[in-house]
Amino acid sequence: MRRVTALLSAAVAFGGAFAQSLSPLPELGLWEERVQLLINGKDLMAQLRESQAAMLKNVPANQRAAAQAQMHQATSDTQRECLTKEDAAEWKDPRKALASMERESQCRFDLVNVSGSVLQFKGRCKDPDGFTGDVAGNLTMAGPRAYTFSYMGKGRMAGAEGGGPVEMKMTSSARWVAARCE
Repeated sequence: MRRVTALLSAAVAFGGAFAQSLSPLPELGLWEERVQLLINGKDLMAQLRESQAAMLKNVPANQRAAAQAQMHQATSDTQRECLTKEDAAEWKDPRKALASMERESQCRFDLVNVSGSVLQFKGRCKDPDGFTGDVAGNLTMAGPRAYTFSYMGKGRMAGAEGGGPVEMKMTSSARWVAARCE
Protein backbone atom coordinates (compact mmCIF):
# COMPACT_ATOMS: atom_id res chain seq x y z
CA MET A 1 0.00 0.00 0.00
CA ARG A 2 1.38 3.38 -0.96
CA ARG A 3 -0.39 5.26 1.83
CA VAL A 4 2.38 7.79 2.51
CA THR A 5 2.80 8.70 -1.16
CA ALA A 6 -0.95 9.05 -1.65
CA LEU A 7 -1.38 11.26 1.40
CA LEU A 8 1.63 13.43 0.70
CA SER A 9 0.70 13.68 -2.95
CA ALA A 10 -2.72 14.89 -1.92
CA ALA A 11 -1.10 17.54 0.25
CA VAL A 12 1.07 18.67 -2.67
CA ALA A 13 -1.91 18.73 -5.01
CA PHE A 14 -4.14 20.67 -2.68
CA GLY A 15 -1.27 23.01 -1.94
CA GLY A 16 -1.02 23.73 -5.67
CA ALA A 17 -4.76 24.22 -6.03
CA PHE A 18 -5.00 26.48 -2.98
CA ALA A 19 -1.53 28.04 -3.16
CA GLN A 20 -1.97 30.24 -0.09
CA SER A 21 -4.13 27.79 1.86
CA LEU A 22 -2.19 24.62 2.71
CA SER A 23 1.18 25.43 4.11
CA PRO A 24 3.80 24.15 4.39
CA LEU A 25 4.04 21.53 1.69
CA PRO A 26 5.92 18.27 2.40
CA GLU A 27 9.53 17.89 1.35
CA LEU A 28 10.40 15.35 -1.29
CA GLY A 29 12.27 12.28 -0.16
CA LEU A 30 11.90 9.33 2.18
CA TRP A 31 9.05 9.42 4.67
CA GLU A 32 8.27 7.07 7.56
CA GLU A 33 4.69 6.65 8.71
CA ARG A 34 3.32 5.00 11.84
CA VAL A 35 -0.32 3.92 11.56
CA GLN A 36 -2.89 2.71 14.05
CA LEU A 37 -6.23 1.24 12.99
CA LEU A 38 -8.89 0.80 15.66
CA ILE A 39 -12.09 -1.15 15.08
CA ASN A 40 -14.58 -0.63 17.89
CA GLY A 41 -11.68 0.60 20.01
CA LYS A 42 -9.46 -2.45 19.40
CA ASP A 43 -6.12 -2.21 17.60
CA LEU A 44 -6.59 -4.35 14.48
CA MET A 45 -2.88 -4.79 13.70
CA ALA A 46 -2.07 -5.80 17.28
CA GLN A 47 -4.80 -8.44 17.09
CA LEU A 48 -3.37 -9.75 13.81
CA ARG A 49 0.12 -9.92 15.31
CA GLU A 50 -1.24 -11.95 18.26
CA SER A 51 -2.98 -14.37 15.89
CA GLN A 52 0.18 -14.74 13.83
CA ALA A 53 2.28 -15.42 16.93
CA ALA A 54 -0.07 -18.27 17.81
CA MET A 55 0.16 -19.62 14.26
CA LEU A 56 3.98 -19.48 14.31
CA LYS A 57 4.04 -21.98 17.16
CA ASN A 58 2.89 -24.62 14.66
CA VAL A 59 5.47 -23.75 11.99
CA PRO A 60 8.54 -26.04 11.89
CA ALA A 61 11.60 -24.44 13.50
CA ASN A 62 13.60 -24.42 10.24
CA GLN A 63 10.84 -22.36 8.52
CA ARG A 64 9.83 -20.16 11.46
CA ALA A 65 12.27 -17.27 10.87
CA ALA A 66 11.21 -16.80 7.24
CA ALA A 67 7.52 -17.05 8.11
CA GLN A 68 7.96 -14.63 11.00
CA ALA A 69 9.70 -12.05 8.79
CA GLN A 70 6.97 -12.31 6.17
CA MET A 71 4.20 -11.99 8.76
CA HIS A 72 5.92 -9.05 10.47
CA GLN A 73 6.08 -7.14 7.19
CA ALA A 74 2.36 -7.73 6.57
CA THR A 75 1.31 -6.48 10.03
CA SER A 76 3.85 -3.75 10.68
CA ASP A 77 2.39 -0.47 11.84
CA THR A 78 5.38 1.42 10.40
CA GLN A 79 6.24 1.78 6.76
CA ARG A 80 8.47 3.88 4.55
CA GLU A 81 7.59 5.51 1.24
CA CYS A 82 9.33 7.82 -1.16
CA LEU A 83 7.82 11.07 -2.42
CA THR A 84 9.68 11.79 -5.67
CA LYS A 85 9.72 14.76 -8.03
CA GLU A 86 7.74 12.63 -10.46
CA ASP A 87 5.09 11.90 -7.80
CA ALA A 88 4.85 15.58 -6.91
CA ALA A 89 4.62 16.63 -10.57
CA GLU A 90 1.81 14.15 -11.15
CA TRP A 91 -0.15 15.55 -8.22
CA LYS A 92 -0.42 19.18 -9.23
CA ASP A 93 -4.03 18.54 -10.24
CA PRO A 94 -6.22 17.97 -7.14
CA ARG A 95 -8.47 15.60 -9.12
CA LYS A 96 -5.50 13.28 -9.66
CA ALA A 97 -4.59 13.42 -5.97
CA LEU A 98 -8.12 12.51 -4.95
CA ALA A 99 -8.15 9.72 -7.53
CA SER A 100 -4.93 8.32 -6.02
CA MET A 101 -6.30 8.47 -2.50
CA GLU A 102 -9.45 6.75 -3.73
CA ARG A 103 -7.48 3.95 -5.44
CA GLU A 104 -5.41 3.37 -2.32
CA SER A 105 -8.36 3.25 0.06
CA GLN A 106 -11.38 2.18 -2.03
CA CYS A 107 -13.11 5.36 -0.85
CA ARG A 108 -14.55 8.43 -2.55
CA PHE A 109 -13.44 11.69 -0.95
CA ASP A 110 -14.81 15.22 -1.06
CA LEU A 111 -12.81 18.23 0.02
CA VAL A 112 -14.49 19.98 2.95
CA ASN A 113 -12.00 22.73 3.77
CA VAL A 114 -8.39 23.79 3.39
CA SER A 115 -7.14 26.31 5.90
CA GLY A 116 -3.51 26.97 6.75
CA SER A 117 -1.89 23.63 7.46
CA VAL A 118 -5.13 21.61 7.71
CA LEU A 119 -6.99 19.83 4.93
CA GLN A 120 -10.39 18.41 5.91
CA PHE A 121 -12.30 15.83 3.90
CA LYS A 122 -15.26 13.49 4.06
CA GLY A 123 -16.13 10.44 2.05
CA ARG A 124 -17.69 7.07 1.59
CA CYS A 125 -15.76 3.79 1.56
CA LYS A 126 -16.95 0.62 -0.16
CA ASP A 127 -14.43 -2.15 0.40
CA PRO A 128 -16.02 -5.63 0.25
CA ASP A 129 -12.92 -7.05 1.98
CA GLY A 130 -12.61 -4.20 4.50
CA PHE A 131 -14.57 -1.17 5.69
CA THR A 132 -17.78 0.10 4.09
CA GLY A 133 -19.27 3.28 5.51
CA ASP A 134 -19.01 7.05 5.85
CA VAL A 135 -15.74 8.68 6.92
CA ALA A 136 -14.49 12.14 7.83
CA GLY A 137 -10.95 13.22 8.57
CA ASN A 138 -8.10 15.62 8.19
CA LEU A 139 -4.49 15.96 7.19
CA THR A 140 -2.43 18.42 9.26
CA MET A 141 1.02 19.50 8.15
CA ALA A 142 3.13 20.04 11.28
CA GLY A 143 5.89 21.43 9.07
CA PRO A 144 7.53 20.43 5.79
CA ARG A 145 8.91 17.32 7.50
CA ALA A 146 5.97 16.03 9.52
CA TYR A 147 2.25 15.51 9.28
CA THR A 148 -0.60 13.76 11.02
CA PHE A 149 -3.54 12.16 9.30
CA SER A 150 -6.70 10.79 10.82
CA TYR A 151 -10.15 9.72 9.85
CA MET A 152 -13.08 8.15 11.58
CA GLY A 153 -15.99 6.25 10.18
CA LYS A 154 -19.09 4.31 10.99
CA GLY A 155 -20.18 1.38 8.90
CA ARG A 156 -19.48 -2.32 8.51
CA MET A 157 -16.22 -4.23 8.40
CA ALA A 158 -15.76 -7.51 6.54
CA GLY A 159 -15.04 -10.26 9.03
CA ALA A 160 -15.92 -8.15 12.08
CA GLU A 161 -17.25 -10.04 15.07
CA GLY A 162 -21.00 -10.40 14.87
CA GLY A 163 -21.14 -8.74 11.44
CA GLY A 164 -22.73 -5.69 13.02
CA PRO A 165 -21.93 -2.00 12.76
CA VAL A 166 -18.42 -0.85 13.59
CA GLU A 167 -16.66 2.36 14.44
CA MET A 168 -13.34 2.66 12.67
CA LYS A 169 -10.57 5.13 13.49
CA MET A 170 -7.31 5.36 11.60
CA THR A 171 -4.55 7.67 12.78
CA SER A 172 -1.07 8.14 11.47
CA SER A 173 1.91 10.32 12.04
CA ALA A 174 4.62 10.66 9.46
CA ARG A 175 8.02 12.19 9.44
CA TRP A 176 10.49 13.00 6.73
CA VAL A 177 13.56 10.77 7.03
CA ALA A 178 15.93 11.75 4.22
CA ALA A 179 16.19 13.62 0.93
CA ARG A 180 17.27 10.44 -0.86
CA CYS A 181 15.07 7.39 -1.02
CA GLU A 182 17.77 4.75 -1.04
